[in-house]
Amino acid sequence: MRLNLCSGPNLFPGWINVDKVDQTPYIQILREAGDVSSWPEAQQKLVEHVKADRIQFYTHDARERLPFDDNSIEAIYLGQCVEHFNRGYELPGILKECLRVLKPTAPIRITTPDLQLLLDSALAGTLDRFTHEQPEFFANALPEDRLSYLMFGAMGPRCTMENYEGHFHLFTERSLTLALREAGFNNVYCPDVSVCHAFRDVVDCGMSHSLAAEAVKP
Repeated sequence: MRLNLCSGPNLFPGWINVDKVDQTPYIQILREAGDVSSWPEAQQKLVEHVKADRIQFYTHDARERLPFDDNSIEAIYLGQCVEHFNRGYELPGILKECLRVLKPTAPIRITTPDLQLLLDSALAGTLDRFTHEQPEFFANALPEDRLSYLMFGAMGPRCTMENYEGHFHLFTERSLTLALREAGFNNVYCPDVSVCHAFRDVVDCGMSHSLAAEAVKP
């Protein structure tokens, strides 16, 4: 079993996709979709998998104990989610739960916005390089607003003081490596593209401004 934790709508066939937000309405929309030839290729493929019943999804909050036995999971993928958790009080427990359910020597892969890349781009005046992955208003925003949008990720209409959906913490390669090591993972490295066979069919999103880290359970 491979676990796509905090999946959101980025669902993988052959994985157990888990998110606190119920994705079954979205899956039903894909199931009933007609002509999708104009959709992005990745979404076209997802429609094929949904209609062939190859998508497995469960609703679960990653901050709670995972409903899996110790040493039972072959790989875990955490895509664009660790930045949404409190670094001191939520993320350590999530990573330790991942460590618990992974089999010995099994890998974990994390993608998340790259704080160092964003700061370097802001200083160099090249934040426009990320426009293609952002909402339309990003293109005409001031540079300082562009940086804030990318760093805080709090641009959605439902993101308010009462319902915060933005980022809590951004990482560099060094700080993400530290978080994984503190949780008990070994052999942490930050590849541009995964060379681990377990992640051969994942779709990494938002990578124009993100970094990836991989590690293994001892």
